[in-house]
Amino acid sequence: MLAKKFRLRKKSAFINTYLNKKVVNNDFFVLYAGKLKQKNEEITKVGFVISKKSVKLASKRNKIKRQMREIYRNFVLNKGEYNINNFVSLIFVAKSRCLKENFCILKDKFLELIQKI
Repeated sequence: MLAKKFRLRKKSAFINTYLNKKVVNNDFFVLYAGKLKQKNEEITKVGFVISKKSVKLASKRNKIKRQMREIYRNFVLNKGEYNINNFVSLIFVAKSRCLKENFCILKDKFLELIQKI
């Protein structure tokens, strides 16, 4: 589980990130990047979303979100080799194709997306 200090929790934070219009996508994910940081003291906050329209069952949506959180926690936060600390907030939106792929392919596509920003 991702610690609370790393998560986006307010609706207004999600809306502000969506409105910034810095978007990167690939076959499995869409990444919305928030504003650039003014100070380095702030922590980058992250949100993970998958719509009910794309995946109907809540258990499957939760599984995809758990996988995205694990990839972010293990490979992005702990490694520090990705340039995510320049942004105030990030939102990862999963597409329905994530449901059919295994964890290794999702990890590669997720990290590829982060490198694009």
